[in-house]
Amino acid sequence: RLLPPPTYYFGLMLALGGSLLLLVFRWRTSEQPQVRLATRFLLVGIMLYPMLNVFLLSLRVQNTLDPSIVTSSFENFSRLFSDKRFLDAFTHTIWFGFLTVTGSFLVGLPLALLANLETGWRWLVRVALLLPWAMPQIITGTMFAWMFNSQYGVFNDILVRLGFERIYWLIRPDSATVALVLTVIWKTSSFVAL
Repeated sequence: RLLPPPTYYFGLMLALGGSLLLLVFRWRTSEQPQVRLATRFLLVGIMLYPMLNVFLLSLRVQNTLDPSIVTSSFENFSRLFSDKRFLDAFTHTIWFGFLTVTGSFLVGLPLALLANLETGWRWLVRVALLLPWAMPQIITGTMFAWMFNSQYGVFNDILVRLGFERIYWLIRPDSATVALVLTVIWKTSSFVAL
């Protein structure tokens, strides 16, 4: 059995999303528990359907020469979890997520407390908080790539002036991870503070 074209799923998701918006609007203006319950079921269905569909597709092995031959098994997952590159990427992703979320929270919470102090420069702190969050990611990435440059970057300039050796931030995987984590923390800590 062949799968429907992707436009079918896109149209289905648009129809379900539009129905959800109508139901949410009715839910906010209605006191009937049936409307609220239907809205919640629809919302759960919209979230669960794509996840279940992706899981079922991940079990399939399809012959590209003859698309009618389709088999299903957990062999894909056994190969995936025995692959060293996948396990390295998975652990790296978990560490990256943990470090950036924790760092953003540890930086954003004091910034939020600072922004709520009753001072004359409170507006300036709030504007400074919005700047990293509102800056486009391409500008943030380019700015930090320049700052972490091993030849003329700001961070290496500070390290050399303090008597340390230059760090090749964006060449080695470990130092590139540190540079990326610091960049993401700077970008997202203001969002946490808001």
